Amino acid sequence: MTSNQTPNTALASVVRTLLSKHSASQLSNSHIGMGRANEQIARTQESYISNATSSWLESLERSLAQMKEYQVRYPYPIILLPRLYNLGRSQEAGNSSISL
Repeated sequence: MTSNQTPNTALASVVRTLLSKHSASQLSNSHIGMGRANEQIARTQESYISNATSSWLESLERSLAQMKEYQVRYPYPIILLPRLYNLGRSQEAGNSSISL
């Protein structure tokens, strides 16, 4: 297996090699059928993993963009917001003590 081949593509190349060298007996036909099924499963798995990875990365990028937008819109940590709100109300009432 070369460094640029995934295990699925390496398996697929082995299966293709075996398919080309078998004779036409009933046992070899069943092996050929199993090899083709395994090759199709390998292609399906590779496609599924590729799609799952790309959709996960897109979702992660969207979440990161939303988080950055949220941080711009609300620069203070969410846990400090009630305290900052109360600080503003106490300063309006004339109380200048700060207790964060």
